[in-house]
Amino acid sequence: MKGSIERFEMQANFEGLVQLLAKNLYSSPDAFVRELVQNAHDAIRLRVQRERGFGGHIAIESRPAERTLTFTDDGVGMSRREIRQFLSVIGSSGTGTARERLAELGAPEAESLIGRFGIGLLSAFLVAERVEVRTRKLGAKTGLLWRNDGSASCSLEPCAVPAVGTQLTLLVAREHTALLEEDALRTALLRYCDFIPYPIRLNGRGPVNAMSAPWHRPTWAAPDKREAELREFVDRRFADLPLEVIPVDLEKPLRVQGALFITHNRVPDFNSAGTLDVYVRRMFVREADPDLMPPWAKFVRGIIDSSALELNAARDNVRRGGAQLEQLREALGRLVLDRLALLAEREPERMARICKWHHFHLKGVALFNDEFFEKAGDLLFFESSRGPVCLRDALRERHTLDEAGRVVVHTVSAAGAAQPYYRLAAERGWLVIDASKPIDEALLRRLAERFADRLTLISLDGAEPADVFEPLAPAEAAELRPLEIAVERALRGAGLGAYLVSARRFALAELPALALASPQTEAEEQLEAYADAPWVAPQLAALTKQVVRDRIRPLRLVLNARHPLVWNLAAQLARGALSEPACVGLALSALLHARKLIT
Repeated sequence: MKGSIERFEMQANFEGLVQLLAKNLYSSPDAFVRELVQNAHDAIRLRVQRERGFGGHIAIESRPAERTLTFTDDGVGMSRREIRQFLSVIGSSGTGTARERLAELGAPEAESLIGRFGIGLLSAFLVAERVEVRTRKLGAKTGLLWRNDGSASCSLEPCAVPAVGTQLTLLVAREHTALLEEDALRTALLRYCDFIPYPIRLNGRGPVNAMSAPWHRPTWAAPDKREAELREFVDRRFADLPLEVIPVDLEKPLRVQGALFITHNRVPDFNSAGTLDVYVRRMFVREADPDLMPPWAKFVRGIIDSSALELNAARDNVRRGGAQLEQLREALGRLVLDRLALLAEREPERMARICKWHHFHLKGVALFNDEFFEKAGDLLFFESSRGPVCLRDALRERHTLDEAGRVVVHTVSAAGAAQPYYRLAAERGWLVIDASKPIDEALLRRLAERFADRLTLISLDGAEPADVFEPLAPAEAAELRPLEIAVERALRGAGLGAYLVSARRFALAELPALALASPQTEAEEQLEAYADAPWVAPQLAALTKQVVRDRIRPLRLVLNARHPLVWNLAAQLARGALSEPACVGLALSALLHARKLIT
């Protein structure tokens, strides 16, 4: 049915809109402190643009008995037109308009203004029943009073204001009066406003804010002075003990300043990330942001300050997505890599300390980052028969050489299998590296390729090199073969599993036997342990154990023909006097020497 078209204006419930935005836009009730101080800061910056050399200050006064909280600044103030256009219209930003105007004029104040969206005053209604603003515009002879109680109705009238600036008073709701306490206000001011460059006085005392960080200083007498002050700053701010502090002073892709540091806390590999406290134009935005450092930089913490980062409407987070943030992440990662490479070149002892602390993560970086690998790969530490060792030291010390004059390094990749070889290494003068941790074996192979002209890696996994285990003469082997069979049978009967027992002669004459594991044996032991986990379904557990039983590769038990006990047991067996407990004890002593748990 045809009819006339009706046109009308959309309407909004102002009271509901204010409460909806105020209560849901901001994540914390004390966010109003940040927003109102930011408004005061911007007003002062606009006055500085007109009166060069003007100082500026912010005062905050709480009266718990009256439930009032007052913010006072000596900024540029507001005119009647500005109050009606910006203060009384949600989403209309006087600061945003001023920034655009100043940017067109090339004024430096444009970059330092914080406000943007014109909704900062809404934050007051997180905690306030009524808001009063007394203001006097720069150049005006009288002032104005604006009132709003969170409704669509507000009032504006002339009033006496003794000085240029703005005074904003909140009547705080009874459920939020705890925020009127001086300690609560001081905590909020230090959290949000510590770097605001104007003194903030609280109840007549202060300034409570530091007003600047080391990176805000325009010049330094020397780089070491700057780094010393950055380290002192990091020490005060963070609970961590920094192993290394890295200045941040980027121009591209964004202008970013601050400090990164390598934490002394050992960081787990899963569900962890390098974190940054984020400031934008000196105003605190977000604590421990996990998304601004590269994923590999889990051991890095820090703080950054930028005038170029874009914020969300609540100003409690950086806008995500876009190429700039990815470029910033790469640039911050580059600072870390460059510092580590510089330490590797100029201060290897400090680099060695960092490598010992964060060896796993740094090995991952070296494995996948060619530049870092080239500069610092040989400084990364591995567990060995000589304690923690890096290949740079091993190549320099040159303990054992092959026929071509290359340094020989033996490796064991089965978990828990390296310990028996450590004693052999001490006898032979070898270096044996435990390569059983994740990444270690792959990184060692890459290092062997990098130093192919100077390094030879020899794996001891499942091998019988002649200089480790000396084969027996045929007559000796025949004499000890019955003992090998008897020990295998005794161990199986005692429920200790399947062992492959063989007699050899090796250097450690005081040890009657060595227990050795292969990588395959270790994997099967882990699979069997998995089957016993309480969260594994019984049917799957039974199937897993059956597969392991069918495919199990036995542990190796090597009897030492240099030890008299081995020959004594063989003689007892020949007389029919050998007991099974003696065979089991022989194996248990070998397991204990290998540091394996036994029941």
